[in-house]
Amino acid sequence: MEKRIESIQKKTVKTYEKLFYDEVDVFGEHVQDKIYVYNRLVEMLAENLDFDIIHAHDWMTFMAGIALKNRYQKPLVIHVHSLEYDRVGHKDASWVYHIERYAMSKADKVISASDYTKGLIESNYGLSSNQITTVYNAVSMPEKIEDFGIKKGGKYKILFAGRIDGNKGIEYFMKIARNVLQRTDNAEFIVVGRGKGKVSFDKIDGFNEIAPHFKYLGYVERELLFSLYQNCDLLCMPSISEPFGLTAIEAASMSLPVVLSTKTGASEVLHRTPKANFWDTEIFANHIISIKNNRKLRETIIQHNLEDVASLSWTSSAQQIHTLFNSILGYA
Repeated sequence: MEKRIESIQKKTVKTYEKLFYDEVDVFGEHVQDKIYVYNRLVEMLAENLDFDIIHAHDWMTFMAGIALKNRYQKPLVIHVHSLEYDRVGHKDASWVYHIERYAMSKADKVISASDYTKGLIESNYGLSSNQITTVYNAVSMPEKIEDFGIKKGGKYKILFAGRIDGNKGIEYFMKIARNVLQRTDNAEFIVVGRGKGKVSFDKIDGFNEIAPHFKYLGYVERELLFSLYQNCDLLCMPSISEPFGLTAIEAASMSLPVVLSTKTGASEVLHRTPKANFWDTEIFANHIISIKNNRKLRETIIQHNLEDVASLSWTSSAQQIHTLFNSILGYA
């Protein structure tokens, strides 16, 4: 395994200028080369820094973290916001998975974004529970919320916000839409997010049935996304595997009812919001129709969710990490 990782790090880098200073797609071609360049730059920057601990966020930074640990003999904390296992759905399918697994094996501690992700790490990356600490994310409100041109009223607006890929459950969202439209035609389904390359829904089974009720807005900035939270009627998140699900927490904080997949970290925070297995599109549709038709239920869900998200803050999350650092360094 170590030889495999070393071979990835030693990929030939033709020029720093081409990979780092031109306007390039970070996740386009030569990703391994770009990561190698990043590793080297981090090592050079660290030569002039005085530090006690290394905190590496997600797979792109993990090898740099290991290099610093080896060079300076400092403890390494790996922070997992998402997993390659989430993205591809199985092990051994990607060199990224092997980087993640290798880095976690070298870390002094691993932080996960949820207990759900913690369980996946235990099951698929060979770590024990006591090696992993869960720290939830929190919500950062934008300084201003810009008008998107979509207003409340008219048809009942159901929002999907996330990457357009299998992992986020876009095909299940389409099935949920069909199920809802069999019971009411007073519904509109709004999708925001981008995928790899050009996004096309035409090939999704049954799309033509819901097309008149469907609106795809592409990628939107956070200020505009919060405008959608304000002006839609419900957020639907049928994710197949979601490490946390910050979109759900943001929506709940904006008093937008949320229906969640059980395979989400956010479901650990939004204890009382309606949930269903991602594949059970009928149950999802039942929840949506019930919330649409029952004002008291809607208000109860909103209130419960506001109470639940009130427990989250970046200050609290930072304090948990600070306490963990002190423990690793022997200051606790």
